[in-house]
Amino acid sequence: MELHEIINKLVGPIDPTGAHSIDEFRIGNLNTMIDLIEDLLCDLRRVAQNHNQNEASVKKAGTVAKDYLNTLHVD
Repeated sequence: MELHEIINKLVGPIDPTGAHSIDEFRIGNLNTMIDLIEDLLCDLRRVAQNHNQNEASVKKAGTVAKDYLNTLHVD
């Protein structure tokens, strides 16, 4: 099982159905997913701060995280 599939099983469905009672539950799942994404982005921001470090492996990890964060576009 892929990590994405595991997360989806743990969080539950987030797509709206048009049925109020189901969608209210799914909005809770959506908020859980958003909270998880925020936590993951905080982790990446923390690692990205290392992009100027002297140690090669630390700098590389920081650069990878920083480069990824720079690709994100919020619609």
